Amino acid sequence: MPRQWLVIVHRYVGLVMAGFLVIAGLTGALLVWYHEIDRMLNPHLLQVQPPDTDTAPLSPFALRDKVDAAFPGATVDWMTVRQASADSPYQFYVEA
Repeated sequence: MPRQWLVIVHRYVGLVMAGFLVIAGLTGALLVWYHEIDRMLNPHLLQVQPPDTDTAPLSPFALRDKVDAAFPGATVDWMTVRQASADSPYQFYVEA
């Protein structure tokens, strides 16, 4: 009797855990395409004016200083140092 009870408990606990692991695996797999999904869902947030052809691009740290100057009451918590592709902008996450 206790063995049958343990088999039933083991079966249903395993099914519940399997459901959780499937959801965690699928959502984790979507993170591989984070930048592409973000670009598809929020194209208006990732548009910048291209620089003039005769100017050299600024480093991400110089751009961070410009963001700090533009938002004096906020701090840059996180920024991308390397671009995902040649046409993608640097991203800055600012917190008040």
